[in-house]
Amino acid sequence: MKLPLLILIFGFLSILPVKAIEEITLLSGQKYLGFVVDESKENLSIIDQFNSEIKINKQSITIRQRMFAEVVTRFGAKYTATLRTIEEDNIIFFDDKGSEIRIPKSDLDYIIVNNTKLTPDNWRVLSGANLSTLNGHKTRYSAFGFTVGLPGIFNANYIMNYSNGLGFKLSGGYWGGEYFGFQANLLYNLEKTHSFDANLFVGAGYSRVGKTSEYDSFYNRIDYVRQDYEYIGGGFDINLHGFYLELGISAGEGHFETPQIIGAFGFIYRFND
Repeated sequence: MKLPLLILIFGFLSILPVKAIEEITLLSGQKYLGFVVDESKENLSIIDQFNSEIKINKQSITIRQRMFAEVVTRFGAKYTATLRTIEEDNIIFFDDKGSEIRIPKSDLDYIIVNNTKLTPDNWRVLSGANLSTLNGHKTRYSAFGFTVGLPGIFNANYIMNYSNGLGFKLSGGYWGGEYFGFQANLLYNLEKTHSFDANLFVGAGYSRVGKTSEYDSFYNRIDYVRQDYEYIGGGFDINLHGFYLELGISAGEGHFETPQIIGAFGFIYRFND
């Protein structure tokens, strides 16, 4: 079971968007344009177009927007680019056809980002640094959608992701009578881009999926037994372009054996545009 899950996770991570220059908007409305050169769970540091290094508390960020660039060489060649990596001697980017292009920095004339002209002389980061950044997206956003699986067979889901990497998820469904369930998860973010996120979670829930009859030794029905399961558990979830998968392991009590695999899949839209 572990190997297929690892293959699935690495398969999703392998198609994440490439890295880029960012425009960062704060709660105050102030904006910065630059390369993220250092990032922790609480803060990030950028080099802006004036060669200033600025440290920003991530909880003050509302939007991190990936910026496309126009790359112009000294020989007149122009590219619409998503910058990927700046090495000691080369600049590497993807053009508008998705091809990876490597240009010696000695051949670089300038880069235009968000109507700002940048040259190797006025942007210190062009003298050598690896880009280390998430691509453009809101870092605080909600999500809503529908899944099939626990806790209620067919579920509505609400998710809230915060800028500090934490969040929560509420899910539940009711289909009348003895068919319903609800679950609450606390989330810890592992990866967050505009089109993808991955989280670890711990949660608790209750699921009831009908009732079954209990018989005596003469096959006389003596009682109805609810098929329910009250549980706590943990696992991971991933969301790629809205397609959602959650898998985990739980322990609890009720009609079902414990421990028990828990999970759900469906479509959950992230309001991060």
